[in-house]
Order: sequence, then C-alpha cells, then structure tokens
Amino acid sequence: MLILPAEWTSLFENEKEAFDYFFNQTGEVFRDHKNRKTLRFFYRDHFYFIKIHRGVGWLEIIKNSVVLKKPIVSAKNEWDALNKLKEVGVCAVEAVAFAERGLNPATKCSFIITKEKAPHIECDALFKKWGEDKTTLKLKRELIKKIAVQVSKMHAAGINHRDLYLCHFIVKTEMDVEPCLIDLHRAQVRKTVPERWIIKDLSSLYFSAQEASLSLRDCLRFLKIYSGNVPLKTLFSKEKKRLKKVVKKSQALYQKTYGLDNDHTRVFRKLADRKVGYVASLESFQFIYFLNHLEAFFSENSVHYLKKGDTTTVILTEYAGKRWVIKRYNCVGWWGKIKRALTKTRASRCWYYAHLLLSLGIHTPAPIAYVEKKKGWFYQESFFISEYVEGVNALDYFKSANQHKQYYAHEIMKQINKLFSSGITHGDMKATNIILSSEKVYFIDLDAMKKHSDKKKFNHAKNKDMIRFQKNWLACPEIKILFQTLEKGCPPNSTCHRL
Repeated sequence: MLILPAEWTSLFENEKEAFDYFFNQTGEVFRDHKNRKTLRFFYRDHFYFIKIHRGVGWLEIIKNSVVLKKPIVSAKNEWDALNKLKEVGVCAVEAVAFAERGLNPATKCSFIITKEKAPHIECDALFKKWGEDKTTLKLKRELIKKIAVQVSKMHAAGINHRDLYLCHFIVKTEMDVEPCLIDLHRAQVRKTVPERWIIKDLSSLYFSAQEASLSLRDCLRFLKIYSGNVPLKTLFSKEKKRLKKVVKKSQALYQKTYGLDNDHTRVFRKLADRKVGYVASLESFQFIYFLNHLEAFFSENSVHYLKKGDTTTVILTEYAGKRWVIKRYNCVGWWGKIKRALTKTRASRCWYYAHLLLSLGIHTPAPIAYVEKKKGWFYQESFFISEYVEGVNALDYFKSANQHKQYYAHEIMKQINKLFSSGITHGDMKATNIILSSEKVYFIDLDAMKKHSDKKKFNHAKNKDMIRFQKNWLACPEIKILFQTLEKGCPPNSTCHRL
C-alpha cells in the first residue's frame, strides 16, 4: 500500500521506487530506536517528519500478546488516528503520506510522513515558563480549556492516545495557544474507547500536569470542561471510581519514573559502611565525598543547629552555593536498632514520602539524598538531606500579628485535605511541621507518614492527625475556631469555589 500526494506520485516510475526513496530517506534524526526512526527532511520547498517502522520480530509480538497488548507493527495506527482526528475536528499534525510493505507482521516495513509545524512550543514547557505569572493567567486558562475540549472530542470519537502527556501538545507561539496533538504512533481507533484506556490517558495527562507545576485548580478546570461543564460536585459523585483510578495510576506512573527503584533518575550505592541514595544530576566525586563525611558537619564549631535532640539532630549547611537541611536520626537503644533492622529507616521513609507528596502536588522541600549507616546487622544512624525552604512555621505565624491568617489557614486545610484524599496521614501533625513560605504551605518531618490501604485504620490515623493539629491552637481560641470552620468545609465565598 502506498498513499502519496498527487504531485509526488508523478515523480516516481512505480510504487517500489517511491517506497524505497522515502524509506531510505536521510535527514536530521530526532529518535532512533531499534525498530523505529524519526527524522526531519526537506522535500519540495517544505520540511517534513517521517517515521520509519521496521519489522519488530516475532519475539516482540509474542511478548505483547502474552500481556494482552496489541503490538505496534506498522505506521498505520498513526495514519488512521490522524485521519479520524481530522474528521472530528481535533487539531493534529497533518499526515501527507503513508506506505506499508509486506504481509508478515514480524517483518512488515512502513512509514508515515507528516508536515512540520514550525515554529512550535511544547505545552509542558510553556506551562513551566508561565508558572504563577498572573499576566499569563488568561492564556493559561484558555490553553487548558482547549486541551480539555480536544481530549474530550478524541475520546468521544473512539480514539485513545496511550502517550497523552502535555509534551505531545504543541502550540505555535506563546500568544497563539491553539494546541496541536502529535506523536500518535501508539494510538488506537475503535467505535468507543474502553474505560481502562480513558483512565490511562487521563492519568498520563494528570502526571504531566503535576510535572508542569499546574495547580489543583487547573486540573479541576480541565476535568470540568472535559466532562462537558458538569458541576464538579455532580462529577465527583458520578465519576468517583474513575477519578480514584486516575489518581492511583498517576501515582504508579510517578513511582515508575522517579521511584526508589528507578536508576535513571536516582542513584543508589553501597559505600564502605553505608548505603546512599541521591538525585542522579548531583553525581560527582565531590558529592560522594560529601555523603561519606556527613558526620563531620555535626561536629563543626560553626554548625547552625535547627534542632538538637537525643533521637534527631537537624542542621542547616551549604553545598555548592545551595542551602540544605541535614537531618540525622539516631537509633537509641537495642530495641531501636532491632526495629530499624526489620523496617525502613526514618531517613528512607522521608525520601520515599517526599517523592510521593510531590507527585500528588503537595508541597514539601525537594529531597536531595538519604544515607543509612550500618554496623554489622544494625543501623547506627541515618541521614536525610533536603532543600532548605526559608519561611516561618505555622505555630509562630498564627501566634504573631499577621494580616494573612485567613489565607494561610485556608491553604493549610487545602493541603491537609489533599493529603487525606490520597489516603495518607502525617503521623505528627504539629504546627511546627508546617512551613509557610511564598504563599505556599510545606509539610516537613515525614518519617511518621503513612499511606493506608485499610479504610478503618486510615480513619483512625486521620482522626489522630486532626486531634493533634487542633491541640496546636489551645492558646489561640480564635485560630482554633477558624480551622474548625474550614475543616467542616470551605465557606461559600472562598476561592476554592471559583473555577
């Protein structure tokens, strides 16, 4: 099969010559996988992208079939999806040519040619650039609306993307926010999209939205428009199961990408007497030396102590021009050593939950590294390193005469509710473990945090958290009443109802 524009067809004597010309095309290579290559080339006054698919082999086909996945053996998936999107009015790259050779799925060769969209900006990069800039708020909301409409149309037309990340939406310029969908080589076209694939697409989009620093309100705005402007209260009631699955799958995707077992973004090593884990981008001889000699920082005369106790010691230090907090956990007594030998160290728990919170859009200082120092079978001490967030703890803030108490109280309850809605409890909900900085609320001291699977245990732990939180305000009755009011639900005139 060979489909070319009419003006191209006349340039070749036969289909074989045309197929060979484009299949062996050269140009600027963007991706070069084992069985698939993407390159940019110039032809007849225009730039184009060509995706060349080579035979995947029977092993790949069998591997996909065993896990009930349809293997991608041709560019036809993308060709069909692009034509269907054009038919239903979803903006996507323009497909201009397609060819396929061979009947054997293991050795089949094919290509698809699409017209280049230039210039362009990927939407995830654009959202990151805009950040919280209020001057671009209107454009940001408009782009979210248009993406939501496109995704809704796509699913209604029976198409699921399977790689629906914000980087696969592009716009021409910062001011021309008309999103164009790209990279549909794994797309599937049916009469209706099965529920599992809708969840897959939405969870991928939610994951990349958090990566692009979009707020919860931005995500809710998308959800409302995607669902046909159904009121959120009605939507949460009707689609509760689906939304839970979307969040759960998004969390799993985060763990797969950034989790403790991911060696691409995290590095784990066993040194002489310790095990270390840290952000891969920091790897250097100097940094390894730094991790190997953390104890020295606690004995310096000029050390800046943030907390000094029998079980934990916290200091503020500087490394490569950055301010970091180092928290040392001591295993006190034989029972403490036995307990830590059988369970995760407090430092590794902080590392794990810091990543989990960030994946959920809950603020916590960025984790840098953790170190577990061992002697024989037992851990002697462990260290957790995170970025320093300059701010004031909630207890000191609300005890002082500040004008923005209502705002920060509302933000604290929003973050707490977000924590609970993910089935997580803090375990030590003191106001001193909540830092207020740059209009944001950060949770610290995550070593007692827990993600629950049992509803009864979760409710018990949640009640303990809220009882401990309310104890913070015994000396400030008006603050206690404020938080109790917010705990029961946002007041009607609050910002949480403005979408």
